[in-house]
Amino acid sequence: MNTLDFIFEVLKDAGQPLHYTDITQRILESGWQTKGSNPASAVNSRIVVEMKKGAASKFVRMGSGTYGINPDFTDETDSQTTNRPPQPVPQPPPHKKDNLFLEERVALLEDCCDRLSSELKALRVTLDSENKWRKALDALVMELGADPPTRSR
Repeated sequence: MNTLDFIFEVLKDAGQPLHYTDITQRILESGWQTKGSNPASAVNSRIVVEMKKGAASKFVRMGSGTYGINPDFTDETDSQTTNRPPQPVPQPPPHKKDNLFLEERVALLEDCCDRLSSELKALRVTLDSENKWRKALDALVMELGADPPTRSR
């Protein structure tokens, strides 16, 4: 068996996409040998070269360094793999540390919004008060018979 056959068999047996380091570990356990000093790199490069065939490739990239069996690949020896949809790569749950960081940010933003909202209300009250005083002064000036001063805005 050549390297691509080993890789294909490992992915078929796994029934899900695997990272190339996991593929390497499994094919080494099944008896595959390489002369290179970095077997994982050899496996990854063989998969990448195979994928350059496009739709005719045995493999598809499912994520960073993660590969699965191409559902469009037709292998005469196993008809069960031909129409199997690619399995999504499971994503690790976010770290609790990240969640705490995000929760703290959200709380900080909510606090800022609350403070800005209350400051905006205070400014509106101040403006309303100033407008009332201006109107009262303008009315007083009118009663005295003078023209109110023009204001530029």
